[in-house]
Amino acid sequence: MCVRTSAAWCSRRSCWGWDDLLRLAGSLKFGHATAPLIVGKLSASSRQNALATALKEYGALRRTIYAARYLSDPTYRRKISRQLNKGESLHALKRDLLYAHEGTEAFRVTVRSSL
Repeated sequence: MCVRTSAAWCSRRSCWGWDDLLRLAGSLKFGHATAPLIVGKLSASSRQNALATALKEYGALRRTIYAARYLSDPTYRRKISRQLNKGESLHALKRDLLYAHEGTEAFRVTVRSSL
């Protein structure tokens, strides 16, 4: 029995393009296709493309799983916060260094003479 919801989700894997998703993943993994090529093909195709719909639904499923894990696991939240703080600290340092040099990046070049 295949139950459809408003998001076109189906309880059976074959209903929402699982085989197409696996084929796409294999093509990417083994180098038969590149990500820009696939994005270009999906952009050029119609809005009712089954693979595009399957990718959209899979993305929604992954976001839901991530949100549930983030909300239910304090250790995972701390890990994510640490990573975000590292990135923000790095950007703040770069911003401060560029401000000190008035927006220019200066590189010191040393030339060694062989004389």
